[in-house]
Amino acid sequence: MCDRPTSDGSDVPAPVDPVAFERLQREVTGLRLQIADEVRTGRLVVVDEAGIARVRVTAESGGDCRLVLLDEDGFERISLMGLDHVGAIEVAARSRSGKPSRAEVVAHDPADADGCVVGLYLFDRGNEVAGFHVFEERQADVWTEPS
Repeated sequence: MCDRPTSDGSDVPAPVDPVAFERLQREVTGLRLQIADEVRTGRLVVVDEAGIARVRVTAESGGDCRLVLLDEDGFERISLMGLDHVGAIEVAARSRSGKPSRAEVVAHDPADADGCVVGLYLFDRGNEVAGFHVFEERQADVWTEPS
């Protein structure tokens, strides 16, 4: 921004309003501090030094959110989920069938006339095979599928 040329033909910068400059400097500093303190996004992917996605954090419009830890090949090894009135942790292992075996810990808030429920469920190659759950104010329930 130049207002006028000098006698040698070069431009002279226009004078800067010190009050406006100070206000702008405060706003920029405030924005930098805000960015350093908090990042807001609907999806975050953390990659390793090779550029491979290793962590995925997502927040859906319906309120569901997930944190997923991935192996180098994209296999979802560990998932933390916050769904509508449900919290869950899932740990998975590959199986030879291609369908993962996994353990899931789940906690449900009360629904309808039922109280809360917490449980541990085991899956073998994608099929639920055993579980342990506790319903609020009821006896715990342990079960397995026949082999």
